Amino acid sequence: MPAILQRAASHLAVVGLGGLVAILAFANWAALTMEIDTSPVFASPTSQQALVSELGNNSLSESKTVSSDLSQTLLRPIFLASRRPIEPKAVKAPEPPREPQIAVTPPESLKLLGTVLFGPGNGKALIRSSASVQGRWIPVGGSIDGWQIREVTTDNAVIESRGNRVELRILFAAEGEKGASR
Repeated sequence: MPAILQRAASHLAVVGLGGLVAILAFANWAALTMEIDTSPVFASPTSQQALVSELGNNSLSESKTVSSDLSQTLLRPIFLASRRPIEPKAVKAPEPPREPQIAVTPPESLKLLGTVLFGPGNGKALIRSSASVQGRWIPVGGSIDGWQIREVTTDNAVIESRGNRVELRILFAAEGEKGASR
């Protein structure tokens, strides 16, 4: 092919591609500016019955009805900017059952024998009461003889009952049975 024809063919190809790009750009612009109706379409009961009869003996047709409660779907269309999640109804929480009144043992009968810490606010206290000679390991939040363990440190435990807070210190052999609680 002569050089002039080759140049003309390449110019024609460039013009053709440019025209194609212009047509596609126009099509995109037209699609973006076109108004689209996004209003909900309400299904009629007759169209639902026709659907059920058309399905025949499938599992959906056993109920012979199709749920027509689309109120939440129609109130909150998916593609609207004003779409908001469903606001849950306020449910009144039931009152927690009241704890039975337990006779509270005086703290003098409770002796702190040792403590163990697993991290901040997470520990156990070995407490001996009049009911157990060896003592029991009680975690923070646990209770013994009507007293609840509120805090455990390396050498003491804070117990509380009915608003009264008492600090129990570890009972050392030199102290004997006196001075175990303050």
